[in-house]
Amino acid sequence: MAFFPFMIQMQDKLCVIGGGGKVAYRKVSMMLSFGARVTVIAPKICDELQKIESKQDALLLVQRPFEDGDIEGADVVIMATNDSEVNSHIAAICKDKRILVNVVDVKKDCGFYFPAIIKQDDVVVSVSTGGSAPALASQIKKSIRSHLPGNCGDMAKTLLEKRNEVLKTESEEEKRKEREEKAERDYVRYGEKRVEKISHSDWYKKK
Repeated sequence: MAFFPFMIQMQDKLCVIGGGGKVAYRKVSMMLSFGARVTVIAPKICDELQKIESKQDALLLVQRPFEDGDIEGADVVIMATNDSEVNSHIAAICKDKRILVNVVDVKKDCGFYFPAIIKQDDVVVSVSTGGSAPALASQIKKSIRSHLPGNCGDMAKTLLEKRNEVLKTESEEEKRKEREEKAERDYVRYGEKRVEKISHSDWYKKK
C-alpha cells in the first residue's frame, strides 16, 4: 500500500542517525536543511560529517557504537550502519515506542521513506515510490524539476504576503478563497514584474 505524504515540521526536532558514512552524510545534510537538530552516532565518522560539525551548532557527532538508549527523546531515527542486525533491532524498538524510523535500503523496517525532493525555500516537491524503485523516483523528480521555474521560493513568499493581506481585509471564507486563487493565478501568469505593477485592489478584484 502507498505511503501517505505527510509534510512534517522538522524545525528543532531531534533526528538521531546511526552510522557515520556517506549515506549518513546525505541524510544529515537533508535533515539540517529542514531545521532539525541532528545527532550522529557511529564508531567511525567520515570527514564530510566532521567538516559540517565545525560549521553547524545543530549537529552533534558521537564516536562510539550505537546503543538502545540512544533513541530516547528522538523524534526521528535513521539507521544507516553497516550492521543489518543492529539496524533492524533499533527499528523494532522505535516502532514499539512509536518513533518514526527509517532503515536505509530495508523497506520492511521502515516507518517512513525519504522521497526524492526538490526544495526551493518553503516550496517542496517530493516524489516517492514507497521504497520500491528509488531510481524511478529520481527520474520523475528530474522531469518535474525541468518544468519548474527557478523562483518558486520567491513566488511563495510574495503570495504569502498577499494572502496575509487578504486575511486582514476579507472576513467571508468563500470570497477570501476566490481572491487568493485569483492572486495565485495572476502571479503565475504574469510573473513578479507584472504583479508589482498591480494595485492592491486590482490584485484581488474578483473576475
